Amino acid sequence: KSGPLPPILSVHVGGTTGSKNQVLYDLQFIQTSSGDHLLVASGDPGIIIYKWCDFEAAIDVARDDDDGGNDKKPKCQDPQRNKHLTIVESIHPITTFRPHPSPATSFGESVEINSTSYSTADGILFGAAGDAFGCYQWDLDSEKLLGTFGGASRLDGGRGHRDYLHVVKTIPENEGVGSSRYVITGGEDGNMGFWDGKERKLIEMMNVQSTMDKNKDSVTSNNHTTPTNRSFMSNSSTTWNNGSNLWVSSMETNGNWLAVCGGAENSNNTITSRSSGPSSSGFMTLWHLPTRTFTSGCVTRESLNTVVCHSSLDCFVSGGNE
Repeated sequence: KSGPLPPILSVHVGGTTGSKNQVLYDLQFIQTSSGDHLLVASGDPGIIIYKWCDFEAAIDVARDDDDGGNDKKPKCQDPQRNKHLTIVESIHPITTFRPHPSPATSFGESVEINSTSYSTADGILFGAAGDAFGCYQWDLDSEKLLGTFGGASRLDGGRGHRDYLHVVKTIPENEGVGSSRYVITGGEDGNMGFWDGKERKLIEMMNVQSTMDKNKDSVTSNNHTTPTNRSFMSNSSTTWNNGSNLWVSSMETNGNWLAVCGGAENSNNTITSRSSGPSSSGFMTLWHLPTRTFTSGCVTRESLNTVVCHSSLDCFVSGGNE
């Protein structure tokens, strides 16, 4: 029969806050300096970290059950665990991280972590949060919070983002700037922050919207109502000017290049869409990392939510609302 395939394994990692179900926003696979492969989940529950071998063992058991076998022993399982537990109950995180309690919530709960990025050089996990503290910095080995930076709080002297963060990206030492201390943040305010991750100091803050406006000849359109063979911004520069603000949703690197995507939101905090006419509500931009300069951009009809590097094709692949 056609249709979606059921999952091999389903693990519930979050709880509920009042009547609201907690949501996950990001999943990352990382390899630590000791060689462990970890699955890092982030969202409303904060950051939850698992050993990937526990999932592999549970998947093997699930597949063995489907085949009618009963003699396959799970790999990388704690021998003290009850073998009669369900698969969902047998997988436990090795650690969790929570951001600071937020004064913006009703009972001072912590807010969500929207994305994470891991620096293999020093074992530091960064988390982009939906609060005024901005980017959190945890030492994975000691499980200690080292500090925060880039947020809208006064702790950064007004040099950080003006709104909450959607994404954080650490730059590997062999890419772009040649330093593992380089961290990039992007948020609801449409800004990209370039930081010295070790010192938690701002290097440069850049606004995507103003940068695209200044480089209209380098911005094309993927909006089917606009010819694609000419500059979009030079002919429709009012697209970003009718009370709309851009927000940064995702980033990805490939050598010297940084791809940044996101969407547009109007002054009423609603996402613009193609139903309102030819105006666009998404973008993709390409930046040269060593010089932190904008090289090209593309405007899309709908917001883009994620971008990844397809290494075998040497290109960036995006996904969004369209």
